[in-house]
Amino acid sequence: MFREAKEKALIITTNVFLCGSIHVEQLTLVVNFDLPVDYSGQADSKAYIRRIARTGGFRKSVVVVNFVSSDLDSKILHEIEKHFDIKIERLYTDNYLKMQEKIGDE
Repeated sequence: MFREAKEKALIITTNVFLCGSIHVEQLTLVVNFDLPVDYSGQADSKAYIRRIARTGGFRKSVVVVNFVSSDLDSKILHEIEKHFDIKIERLYTDNYLKMQEKIGDE
């Protein structure tokens, strides 16, 4: 139903999404409620980028929202930034206008 545009939201709650059998190119927003970690508790940068790539993120603009609620989350996000040599912009929930500017009305 999502692929036929009869549904506007798709929620995937497991890493089965990463196995390669699901590609959903019409997604424009990826929300990471939990940042991916490997079995040793280290940042799983490959899983992070595959979550985005499964949405067609390499071919179009995709907004990625990462929920960071602890020092451990901050450490994991920093490891992902370091791995890809990127800077992920922080948006704070008390700045609604800035969030709306970056994420849009979707």
